[in-house]
Amino acid sequence: MIRAISGGLGTAIRAALGTAVIGGRVYLSMAAQGAALPYVVLTPVGGGDENATPRDAMDVLWQTDVVADDGAEALGHAETIRAALHMTAGGSAEPVVLGYGWALQTILHETPVYWVEQVERRQYHHAVDTYRIIATK
Repeated sequence: MIRAISGGLGTAIRAALGTAVIGGRVYLSMAAQGAALPYVVLTPVGGGDENATPRDAMDVLWQTDVVADDGAEALGHAETIRAALHMTAGGSAEPVVLGYGWALQTILHETPVYWVEQVERRQYHHAVDTYRIIATK
């Protein structure tokens, strides 16, 4: 389940932001040490199997964390990602393709958060969004 979602989201995010902006810097759970900015971290944060019927179904929450040198850049990239992901199944955006036999039902944008951290006199701006993903097999 995690590989199916992280692969589908990563591909959609790289396509939305373009390789000139983000390159291959979309990571699962933690960025590579010393990763160039900007980058995106994908993290599963809740939910799981629905276990309501014999058919496999999941209802999960994932976060995207755009990290950049500048707040406007982080927020702008987060908005581009939201436009690419929100309501992709049945919406106007290109569908996100999940792997391993999973069929996406919908992706819903839920919670935006913005925060800044300072590490060794350098600021890192985080634009974090939570998405609800519903899929069946």
